[in-house]
Amino acid sequence: KFQTPNPLKKLVYVGNNYDRNEMINDILHPFSIQNPYQVFLYGNWIKYEDIFLQNRINWPFLQYHGRVAHHQFRDIYKDSVATPLLAKKDYSKNGVMTARLLESLYFGSISIGFDNFKNITEYLPNYLICKYGDIRELNIIIDYIENLSLKEKETVRLDISEMNKDCDVKVFVDKLLGCVK
Repeated sequence: KFQTPNPLKKLVYVGNNYDRNEMINDILHPFSIQNPYQVFLYGNWIKYEDIFLQNRINWPFLQYHGRVAHHQFRDIYKDSVATPLLAKKDYSKNGVMTARLLESLYFGSISIGFDNFKNITEYLPNYLICKYGDIRELNIIIDYIENLSLKEKETVRLDISEMNKDCDVKVFVDKLLGCVK
């Protein structure tokens, strides 16, 4: 269920930065310069002191938080405006979507995708897809999401859910069992 978004919590990303530095450099860092401390990162961000210090130097306007358990996801996502779908280069190139899209949606946030991700239009409607690295466009999409009514957000959730109905594990199991017959 959606809540009124916290305007100071524009983007929330739950996950680590493994192989995502390029997207952080190209998207989150420039966005955070315009919107200081309104990007929240949860994961192994503070676990390794030397890496954490380097991240703070490279990306000073991001908010870093440690790993979280699944039972904390709701509290983290519920009042965020949006969740950026950061992907490893290989994932983007091959169109491999992680659980982040549905996870954020399930816990009350709307995902924003980027046009460098192969077949992103299979997962998100066009109005939630940003031109890669275009921070002006990212701000426009975030403002749009932030100004949706709760009823409109529910409609967006239903649209995304319908687009991703084949991501259900039941579909996978049914296909697998169908191959065994």
